[in-house]
Amino acid sequence: MDMEDIEITFSFRKDEELDIMDGHGEVSLITEEDLVKIGLIHFNYYNGYVFEDLIDLQIISDAISGDELYMLSELTGEQLLEGSQLITLDRVIIEKEFESEELEKDILKKFIEDCRYFMFDTILVIASNPINPSKDQKVLEFPKYKLYSELNFYPIGGSDKKTPVMLKNLHLKG
Repeated sequence: MDMEDIEITFSFRKDEELDIMDGHGEVSLITEEDLVKIGLIHFNYYNGYVFEDLIDLQIISDAISGDELYMLSELTGEQLLEGSQLITLDRVIIEKEFESEELEKDILKKFIEDCRYFMFDTILVIASNPINPSKDQKVLEFPKYKLYSELNFYPIGGSDKKTPVMLKNLHLKG
């Protein structure tokens, strides 16, 4: 499969109270006969012209979720240009019958390409599956770290015991 075989139909909903846009994308596979829905992508869009500084951004993100706050708390002023158009990637969901690492990578490539087209500046993500590990799990694993690294995201926070937060600058090729 190739990212050219993938289409993402986007929808945005403005949250007037939080002054952000909640974004969803229906991911479809383009076949000779039709479009076949294979998954969803969820993200949030922050318009940097609306926020005074990183503190404002963190206050808003705290109202959304702990993960959202965690991602934006790892961001520094140098990584967020004034007036920056920021996306926080919440999750990619692929229907069970289509699940594969290669397909997820192609979906992410398509999403990155579309974000560039929309003139967004930065994508932030937490490099783990959105599933809570069991309490018995002794070793922490960050299964998405390698995938995001291959797509030129780089770590800006986290540690060996805390899930990495990764950033992609959309102005850089790759």
